[in-house]
Amino acid sequence: VKVKFSNEKSGSNFDYVISTIPLTILTKTLGYNYEHPLRFRSMILGFFSFNKPKISDYHWIYTPSKDLCFTRVTEFCRLKGAGMAPEGKTCICLEIPCFKEDKKWNSPDKETIEMMRIDLIKMGLISKDDEFNATIVKQEYEYPLQVIGFLEMVKDIIEKSIKPIQNLVTIGRQGLYKYCNMNECMEMALDVV
Repeated sequence: VKVKFSNEKSGSNFDYVISTIPLTILTKTLGYNYEHPLRFRSMILGFFSFNKPKISDYHWIYTPSKDLCFTRVTEFCRLKGAGMAPEGKTCICLEIPCFKEDKKWNSPDKETIEMMRIDLIKMGLISKDDEFNATIVKQEYEYPLQVIGFLEMVKDIIEKSIKPIQNLVTIGRQGLYKYCNMNECMEMALDVV
């Protein structure tokens, strides 16, 4: 496989290429333009740190309420022994699923942080006086949407555009358009190696 990077004129040859590029992008890069409804859900991640040892007793809190802007709270200090938060402090991640064209995606980070802070107060997880630091990270290709017939579409796309290239392997949630967790992605990587 020959791969051409944006800063190269001729490209570089490789024995194997292992790709985690979203399948929909990889096939376009290879020159295929399929008509299909496959798309990924994006995610806005709000990372907050607080000067207290915890905000809850749970590692994950799912919030399937239209009254809250985020759908899940993850508190990292619940991963015992992993060193995921400084001593005496807690760190959390709030998730807002959306699409790139949504108003939420295009809102200034400062507004998103304030909206998340207000909803944490509504839930009783923090008080309005709690000091915090926060940052926003946006991930465009986070969750493959499972539409009717997507398994057949993905199989067809892989059969026609990826399999004919014998030394190209696509893996992972994005690379296979497959809803899978990190442990499964690590197993895929080990299998490929």
